[in-house]
Amino acid sequence: MTDLKSMHQGKETKDSSKTPARARKLLRAALFFAGSAAFGGLAVALWDRKTLTAMRRRDAEPPEQPRPSDEDFF
Repeated sequence: MTDLKSMHQGKETKDSSKTPARARKLLRAALFFAGSAAFGGLAVALWDRKTLTAMRRRDAEPPEQPRPSDEDFF
């Protein structure tokens, strides 16, 4: 009976030791993907900075008001 308990406890130790290692691997993968996405977004922003600047300038100007003409009837 004692042998069965020690064998059973040994299996729990092996299974429980796998869980933190697996969690660490998942955490590392998640951090890698998050960092990759962040640096990728930053790289795109730097690459297209001229386009982004032009878009900001375009949004800063007020939209043109339509001018009435002689042919407009209400």
